[in-house]
Amino acid sequence: MNELEPSGMRVSHDERDQALDALTEHSRAGRLTPEEYGDRAAALNDIRTKGELQELFRDLPAPRPETGAAQMVVPQGTRKEVAEHSADGRTHALRYRLARASVPASGVASLGLTYATGNWLFMLITAPAVYVIESVLRKRRGYGG
Repeated sequence: MNELEPSGMRVSHDERDQALDALTEHSRAGRLTPEEYGDRAAALNDIRTKGELQELFRDLPAPRPETGAAQMVVPQGTRKEVAEHSADGRTHALRYRLARASVPASGVASLGLTYATGNWLFMLITAPAVYVIESVLRKRRGYGG
């Protein structure tokens, strides 16, 4: 039999997002220290298989990311875009990483704008505005929410 065990199957971006959401919930509940949360969240970038993902949650109760059978969910109206991404996974990965970097980069931008203009309101407005915009764009692109 040539079937791949579920633990050996590759992890998708959506499954990594679910895992990060679950880690955040565990951190809020006090099950993870800030250092443990940071270590596990950083480890998500290096995880390749469902078995590695399950190992990250071995000592935590629910919520856990779903690691069942592989399936591809295609939001309505994005079939062409998803097909382009599946043909060249690098395009999808680059957009995903840029989306993840936009909120931290907005913190640096807010510092620069505050220094350049002398207006401290940029410190309060920039990061939340970028977060809201990026959340809307991620939902529209079909990358999760």
